[in-house]
Amino acid sequence: MVRGDCSAVRLALASLSDGRSVQHALRVAAGLGHANIASMIIQNALPDAADALDGALAAAIKDSQIATGRQLLFEASRFAERPALVKSIYAAGSVGAVDFIDEIMLAYRPPNKSLVSAFRVALLEKRWPAAVHIFDAADARLFDRWIAEDDRSCMDACRALRQSDAVREELDHCTKPPVIGHKLPQRRI
Repeated sequence: MVRGDCSAVRLALASLSDGRSVQHALRVAAGLGHANIASMIIQNALPDAADALDGALAAAIKDSQIATGRQLLFEASRFAERPALVKSIYAAGSVGAVDFIDEIMLAYRPPNKSLVSAFRVALLEKRWPAAVHIFDAADARLFDRWIAEDDRSCMDACRALRQSDAVREELDHCTKPPVIGHKLPQRRI
């Protein structure tokens, strides 16, 4: 499984008898970045196990396996009923994976309880961009009692920095002269 050999994975999946072993295999594959193996496990052994997919996605996010995370999000979109991805939003908040936070919030809309938990973890870990993304994408009233004044000022500073970076990039784009590529004469042989 560690090497990523698909035929070995098929044999291993056939020998696994309980769902717990399959879930563990899925988390290992996701944590090691084997997107194709994780996808194969979901399709063949866990067709309806949203919780296992959520755990595997959380493992991929924690281990910075972006391609595997994207593949697992694709697999989650194939489920008849969209999973809540509670563990995944929690993991994304703890490591500050802003792209995953955006995708999970927009497509899967986790329950308010898990949003508050992920927000609190982002605050504790001082992951200000993640906290701002969660706060801005959800109802602000959910978080009011969890935010200290220092945290609120740090989040405001993060927002201002994000806006100033966007303004700076736009200004640079508008003020830079266009680059005209001059062709150098080619030497003839």
